[in-house]
Amino acid sequence: MTRTTAAICRRQTLAQGLLQDLSLITAVMIPESIDAASRSLGNIANARPIPSNIVIIAKDLLRAGLTADNAADLRSFVEGGLTGENNMMNFNPRIPRTSMYPFASSKDAPYSIPEAQLRGAIYIPPSFQYGKGAQPIILVPGTGNTGYVTFSGNYIPLLMNFDMLLIQFG
Repeated sequence: MTRTTAAICRRQTLAQGLLQDLSLITAVMIPESIDAASRSLGNIANARPIPSNIVIIAKDLLRAGLTADNAADLRSFVEGGLTGENNMMNFNPRIPRTSMYPFASSKDAPYSIPEAQLRGAIYIPPSFQYGKGAQPIILVPGTGNTGYVTFSGNYIPLLMNFDMLLIQFG
């Protein structure tokens, strides 16, 4: 086992433990007004010591009743973050018939990163059939988030019966 593989396994084990903890959390109160919700959110944002990770923040939001999501929804979102749909190191072995790397035209500037890294940023679901069936739906996020994070709350649930190719930018 390589050091990278071992590190990934440790992170996944830790993440699974955090997910189990997250599923045990329930709201202890529900804000009765916008002012009460604002105060609760302010208390979480100004907490000392500063929360060290997103799971702690999610726990605090859940306990304060400040999210419509429940622990199961948040767990599903976090688990999705551990999959190929949210991974920038996907393995896409199929080489296209027409290569565009390192450029499509002699007038194009060459890519500045390796082709394997570019291909790794694309999530191709196992059910995808190259050249067969329906055309894929390609979801490309804006800057700052991966395709999974950007679209998991809107398009992905609506398009579950279609093949989606997610392009990740980080």
